[in-house]
Amino acid sequence: MNQTGKYISELLLEHDCVVVPGLGGFVANYAPAQINSNRHIIFPPYKKIVFNRKLKNNDGLLAEYISAVENKSFSEATHSLNLFSENLIQRLNKGETILIESVGSLVMGSENNISFEPNTSTNLLISSFGFESIQALPVNREQKKVKEVVFENRGAKPADRKSIYRRVAPYVAVPLLALLLWLPFAMGVVKEDKINFSRINPFYNAPAPVYAPAEFYEPFTPPAQYSSIFDYEAEGKAVKYSFVENTVADSLSTGVIVSLGEISAEDTSVPETVAAVVSTKKYHIIAGAFKYNDLAELLVADLRKKGFGAYILDEPNEDLQKVSYEGFLNRNEALEKLREIQNENPDAWVYRKD
Repeated sequence: MNQTGKYISELLLEHDCVVVPGLGGFVANYAPAQINSNRHIIFPPYKKIVFNRKLKNNDGLLAEYISAVENKSFSEATHSLNLFSENLIQRLNKGETILIESVGSLVMGSENNISFEPNTSTNLLISSFGFESIQALPVNREQKKVKEVVFENRGAKPADRKSIYRRVAPYVAVPLLALLLWLPFAMGVVKEDKINFSRINPFYNAPAPVYAPAEFYEPFTPPAQYSSIFDYEAEGKAVKYSFVENTVADSLSTGVIVSLGEISAEDTSVPETVAAVVSTKKYHIIAGAFKYNDLAELLVADLRKKGFGAYILDEPNEDLQKVSYEGFLNRNEALEKLREIQNENPDAWVYRKD
């Protein structure tokens, strides 16, 4: 069975022209989507096939396709194609109608002209594969009648007195309240010296405050640099004055440091015999660490007054100078003493010196 008609339709899927030598050429042109308003059908884009009787020369496209599909040589495929073309012409001259699969039909017309009727049931446009015609029925819209609005001439309603009162009342009440608050001050009913916490009279001018110095004075000597966080020693007693509590005592947590006499210098250096003993001790209870030597010496002096053998650890390569309450050879002894010291100084800690 000759499959040449099938080969023509397959080639038209990818090519715009397929020539049958001696018969004519099938030419495909792109056609956009169309709407049939009479039948209410929307057709997708397709290839419109026409037949041109003048395209008779063999371009080799159809012969090469037959050669590849049927595994023949090109000359054998060309010979088979020529026989197919001669057979079609003979049948057309006899008045037969030739059907080309998925392409259309050929028939011999008057004056030896071949007429072609394309097959509209097959869409040879690859980009429209799977698209089908759509039946688009017209939409009948109901015409709704718009109801005519008739405006009646209605007389004006009498004003509602209650609503008028509600709108006007805030504008009258606020100025009246301000006037009632101001009258007691204007008439002297409320005395100015009886108001201690606040004044509601917007026209009152408060007198300027008068500063009265305190009756308590204490001579003040500027402290040395970095020493303001420690109490000064003045006649064997550290003194602070509190302007808030208006008291002088040696146990105030806050206040201004004052001096009642000359500051006695105290030797905070560690004797050679003590230094030798300290160097053998491994664990030290630290009271504080300071960047400046004068602060460390003040703390050592204070701790020695309280009965501790305080000293500054000899650590030349350290940035901070550590002040120790005491030193111990045994860690457990140091921890036991630390618990006792932390009752007074919770920030104390044990330092191990290697």
